[in-house]
Parts: sequence; structure tokens; C-alpha cells
Amino acid sequence: MRTEATASDSIREPGASSVSPLSADAFRNPYRDPIWDGPTDPVLVPDHVTGDWVLFYTQRRATETGLTGVEWVHGTAIGVARSSDGGLNWQFQGTLDGLVPPGVP
Repeated sequence: MRTEATASDSIREPGASSVSPLSADAFRNPYRDPIWDGPTDPVLVPDHVTGDWVLFYTQRRATETGLTGVEWVHGTAIGVARSSDGGLNWQFQGTLDGLVPPGVP
């Protein structure tokens, strides 16, 4: 029975085994942003505290009318969704605040 810690113990991520692997069927039905319907540039991050997967994405304004050119792309927020079942279902969590530096329109 081992009782002392080694250097390799200190570099392991705590709770890394608590995150379920993504399901083979994750995103079979693409995630749709409930506000603008245009999620792009997805980034998946495991939440080692809750065991969920967190999806960050560019919240493109795909359903906005009256925009010209690429206005539907520029100035969009970063959306956040969360899955507790390996990516089979996603729940919209809102958008990230504080990404625009002070003094920038």
C-alpha cells in the first residue's frame, strides 16, 4: 500500500475522471442557439467540478432581418451551453459578459 505522494500525483488534474466522455451520438442533432440560431466556432471544455461538458460558441445572428453584408457575424456575443449527458442534450446558459475592454464601443 502506497502512502506517500509522488511528483506525478501533483500534476494530475483533480477530478479528471469525473467527466463523462462525449457520447458517440453527441451533436447528431446539431445544437441550435435559442436566440439567434447561428452557433459557430464551437469549443468544448470539460467541467471537472460538475462533470458536465460546456460548449462555448460564437452567437451569430442568423435569423436577424435587415442586416447587410457580414453584419450578422461581427459584434456577436459568445454563447454558452451545458450538457450533463455526454453531449446528447444541451441547455443554453446565456452569454459571457466582460469580453469587451472598457472604452471600446
